[in-house]
Amino acid sequence: MAQQGQDCSIPCNAREMQTALQQRRFGDETFGRLPVIGVALLLVLASPALALFAPVVTAVVIAGWGLAGIGVIVGQSWLGAATPARDAMPVELLRLVDINEPRMHPPRTTAIRHRATALTLDQPNFDSYATRVLQDLREATGEAWRCKCRRRRFPLPLSF
Repeated sequence: MAQQGQDCSIPCNAREMQTALQQRRFGDETFGRLPVIGVALLLVLASPALALFAPVVTAVVIAGWGLAGIGVIVGQSWLGAATPARDAMPVELLRLVDINEPRMHPPRTTAIRHRATALTLDQPNFDSYATRVLQDLREATGEAWRCKCRRRRFPLPLSF
């Protein structure tokens, strides 16, 4: 069973690939903001001591501001990782093709590599084309049958 988990390395669609890349870069973005996180954490930890000198409401408000600051910093880190992740998607597609090349039939590898190389972020339907390349790559390596993709909750779009 552990072997099967290691074989499932190809994302099901472009959105999952971008999310995986964004998660990789999230730690780097957060690391750059560690001093600010430290100050916000200091506010949270120092607020109980503040209750000795000021009203308890003041300590609660300071702790709330510290927690809100940590939340804002984590949100900024997540959003700051989005653009580099999006920019790395064409390179990631080629990397996935290269890594999985030994598991595919050579003519199919050439066709998938050519399609992945032709994709650029400037194309209007980049996500749908990248999803098709990922699906073909999953089929060519056999991951489509071994590693099932999650189904959407609402198969039909809801119009409100």
